[in-house]
Amino acid sequence: MKQKPMLSNTGIAVAIPKSSAQALAAKRLANFMQTVKSTIIWTIIVFVTLTLLTMKNEASSDGLDTYGFPFTYFDHFEGKCDGCYSKFGFKPNYLLIDILFAMTFGFLITIVKSKFYNKSNDKN
Repeated sequence: MKQKPMLSNTGIAVAIPKSSAQALAAKRLANFMQTVKSTIIWTIIVFVTLTLLTMKNEASSDGLDTYGFPFTYFDHFEGKCDGCYSKFGFKPNYLLIDILFAMTFGFLITIVKSKFYNKSNDKN
């Protein structure tokens, strides 16, 4: 007898498991994928929000454009200076640290949200 594909709550077609061990493994995989998906979404939201809230756009008036929190990963300067342009520009190491910082907060938001969501479902 062939197994019929079934759509899970994540929209991924999975086969109907034959045993309870397979059912448990399929449920754990679905929960893991949901956590990863939620963490990625929250990481993007946190990263964009922190960048927009902490950016400075002052280059048009002899100031600096700066982007990044907690580390500034992009500096732009339109003024005149002698030999100071080397410290401005894009810094990929700081961008990676900022993304990891946002990912940590995204994961924490996902965990806290799932704990409160599970508590509210347990009451029903």
